[in-house]
Amino acid sequence: MEIQDIARIAATVAGFVCFLTICVWAYSKRSRAGFEEAANALILDEDTPKVGSRREETLNIHAENKR
Repeated sequence: MEIQDIARIAATVAGFVCFLTICVWAYSKRSRAGFEEAANALILDEDTPKVGSRREETLNIHAENKR
């Protein structure tokens, strides 16, 4: 075998090991709480305005200007 073949094999094995490590980490029980918190962060954010509230304000301003 040439050095180039050994380097390709080593890169493939290293990539596969990294892939397996990431899969084990992503599906571990310790990571689950953090992922669930991140997934619900946008839904539970109380600083964001309610859907449609900005539009309703704009419509109210236009209605007042027409009077």
